[in-house]
Amino acid sequence: MVPVKKSGMIDRWVKKHLVLYTGAISHPFILSIRDGTVDFSSFKRWLVRTLFYQEILEQEFSLIVLIESKDWQNQFVLLIVE
Repeated sequence: MVPVKKSGMIDRWVKKHLVLYTGAISHPFILSIRDGTVDFSSFKRWLVRTLFYQEILEQEFSLIVLIESKDWQNQFVLLIVE
């Protein structure tokens, strides 16, 4: 009997989205990180963008928590205090 290789979640995702994955790992910025030649101004722009999107996601998550909470008035106060 030939052993069957199990496919993990990441393997399945890469197979399903191969074009997207290949484009992402061959992006010039990613290649410059790999090579150690990343331009400092490009890195700063990436860092600012990442922090901006993280802030947006945190706000979206807070809104989701607020909507999902049964005791929304107390939850709202907690979210403002934090």
